[in-house]
Amino acid sequence: MCKTITMLDDLRRIEAIDRKRMRDLLLEFPLHCEKAHRLAEDYPIPDELSKKRERIIICGLGGSAIGGEILKTLLYNEQDVAVFINRNYSLPEFANRETLVFVVSYSGNTEETLAAYREARKKTCPIFCISSGGKLSRITQDDNVPCLAIPPGMPPRYALGYLFIPMLRMLERADWVRSHDYEELSQILENIRDRLTPSVPTRENLAKQTAQDLYGKVPLIWGVEGRTDVVAHRLKTQFNENSKILAFWDVFPELNHNEIVAW
Repeated sequence: MCKTITMLDDLRRIEAIDRKRMRDLLLEFPLHCEKAHRLAEDYPIPDELSKKRERIIICGLGGSAIGGEILKTLLYNEQDVAVFINRNYSLPEFANRETLVFVVSYSGNTEETLAAYREARKKTCPIFCISSGGKLSRITQDDNVPCLAIPPGMPPRYALGYLFIPMLRMLERADWVRSHDYEELSQILENIRDRLTPSVPTRENLAKQTAQDLYGKVPLIWGVEGRTDVVAHRLKTQFNENSKILAFWDVFPELNHNEIVAW
């Protein structure tokens, strides 16, 4: 255990292991959210958002879908807009011109998302896209479909601020949902970052303590439906992609009716 603590507090060793400087992207997350807010603030409200619809479909996969999951959870507890996450080549049958479709692909080249975009066009759905480039940016330009451009050059899982904040802010500006306090959000994120930054020693750093407790184990994360389920899912995928380990998640109250029996 002492060796683990020593390693977690050895900044030179961390830097040597983290050759792609992933920690810098994590530490910049509050700044990403601020920049994403400005991008959405400066983007003209398109006709696609001028009329409020009762349904929203968010098309995306992996890191490009998690922002939609957060939006869905937020609106589940606050607004009367139904949000559906679509991780598929096709759209639900109910999708039509009264259904707003967000098409989100960080790379712009996600095969399933591009197929869903084409189907949304056939169904004459109002579409709003978010991407850093790729085929999606080129297609939307040719089709005259609004596409908010976000900064390229990072793994999609680290672009969460750019993939979530613009959707929420565009809906706020179009009066679909109530506005939120982004200054407060920035302060909260900065406070969390400062408490968990690598320079904070293990004895005062909850992130390092958690890493130490989980070392050599398979994480099992439980969330609450409509509240923290998206957090549980996100944490599971971060273990998969960043730590390269297996992890599992489930949600209350559903797990009360099946998984809990196994324990």
